[in-house]
Amino acid sequence: MQTSVGHPAAIRRAAKISSLDAARTFYFIIASLAIRQALLFFAGLETPPPAATFTFFVRLMISASFLFTVFRFSHGVALVYDIEKKTTETSATPSSKRVELVFAFLLLEVAALFLMSTTLGKPDVFVYSAMALVVCDLLYIHLGNTLRDANRLRTILQGPWYFIRRWNSTNRGTAGRAHVQWALSDYCLLIVFGLTLFSRFRASVSFSGTPEVDWALFLSILLAIAGIADYAMNGEFYFGKRTKGRKLVFVCSPLEAATSKGMSENIRRAQWYCLRLYRSGEEIPFASHGFYPYFLSDSLPLQRKMGTKCATEFLAHCDAIYVYTKSGRNDEKEISQGMSVEIDFARCNGLEIRYCKAEEPSSSFMPSWSPLSFEGGVGPQKSVDFEKPWKRVFVCSPLRGGQVGVALRAAIESNIRLAQWLCHGLVCGDESIAPVSPHAFFPYFTEEEGGELPWLDSAIDLLKTCEAIYVYTPDGLDSKEHVTQGMEKCIMEARSLGIEICFQRYKAPPASWKPATWNNPTLPGASK
Repeated sequence: MQTSVGHPAAIRRAAKISSLDAARTFYFIIASLAIRQALLFFAGLETPPPAATFTFFVRLMISASFLFTVFRFSHGVALVYDIEKKTTETSATPSSKRVELVFAFLLLEVAALFLMSTTLGKPDVFVYSAMALVVCDLLYIHLGNTLRDANRLRTILQGPWYFIRRWNSTNRGTAGRAHVQWALSDYCLLIVFGLTLFSRFRASVSFSGTPEVDWALFLSILLAIAGIADYAMNGEFYFGKRTKGRKLVFVCSPLEAATSKGMSENIRRAQWYCLRLYRSGEEIPFASHGFYPYFLSDSLPLQRKMGTKCATEFLAHCDAIYVYTKSGRNDEKEISQGMSVEIDFARCNGLEIRYCKAEEPSSSFMPSWSPLSFEGGVGPQKSVDFEKPWKRVFVCSPLRGGQVGVALRAAIESNIRLAQWLCHGLVCGDESIAPVSPHAFFPYFTEEEGGELPWLDSAIDLLKTCEAIYVYTPDGLDSKEHVTQGMEKCIMEARSLGIEICFQRYKAPPASWKPATWNNPTLPGASK
């Protein structure tokens, strides 16, 4: 089923998105007027015209610096708008207060930019407009909870010291690092702008004998330095640059088969392809049909469509899709309907598409998979909207549970089943969520070495494609007793990325819910 246009929830969501669109439109219209005013100042055509002391060179420096500032803030606003709009689209109950905050932030910030454009030749007034601009930016960063794992009250009380501490715990190129840098830059600008209001400070930076001109030039140089530093530190965030690393590859191969055994073999082949890619050390594989069929029934059309939706949500954030066919070529006869959907989606999103020749797994490669039993499971709790984006959520729950020896296999099998149950509940719950649980995916084709989880780094790379991490503990609290070492690494990475961290209490799946069992023959106690 699909949510109708007239559904109250859809109407409320559409109204909030329209408000964000209106705020962005107002912002860029007023920003355009500010640019026009700056160009008039540069040309000496504003009314009244600039004083004679503002020579062509001085006007060029001041207007260029201001235009750079407008461009920088507009670039940031465009990215913030995209993040906020996506959050509103993927949330089951988007916050009205947050939309109102973003609306007010955009209008107040662009109003300050316009005031700056009308006072480029009057530094005594310009400085107040500039301070108003950075205050608006700071208010949004603090009140908007842009670092989603942060406590709003704590950030306000601690001020710049909070962001100084968060600097080393955020990754370069992420929204979290960008907001930390913006906050620290705003605090520095606010302090220096305030200092220029004191005549003694202005006298110390005077160099031409014309205080008003020197003051205006100093302010313009300061804004230019702030802009250059911003792009130097956040270039990856602004322009989507990626550091060199492993390629995230979506594995596309047949799933459908006439018999349950045939489907089992197709999943086994997908896991084999993942193992080959994983062993290369250069690629991180993800096969949606080696994960979602464990808790969504492919025989039920609605659940199959839900699995496809989850798959495409993550496919959009992969680097490439590797399509496995018998001939290794793009032959329509060898491409199933589900594969065709994924290929078309990858093409629309500009992903690399590579065709690979299918191969049979080694006889020793025997991950356990069997038909699912959904007795005791849950179906969708609401009508399903397949048109809007779904929230990508990383499911973080225990895997080994501190067990060793013979008990380790039983603990892993039980905890993988728990992770599958949690994913099942998220997909079929009230929110539109596309979950991923690496510890219910990688263990099917990897082996533990020396008591370590060799795939943990790959799991963390997969976390970078998510919008939130849901951490599941027995009491729903962040307690050392229930958060394992692997979970803690994922939480720390999520904190460095600045994504949402949500602790939730889990309940064990009912005994009647029996997805495919996991069994690793390399562990003690495994069946032969």
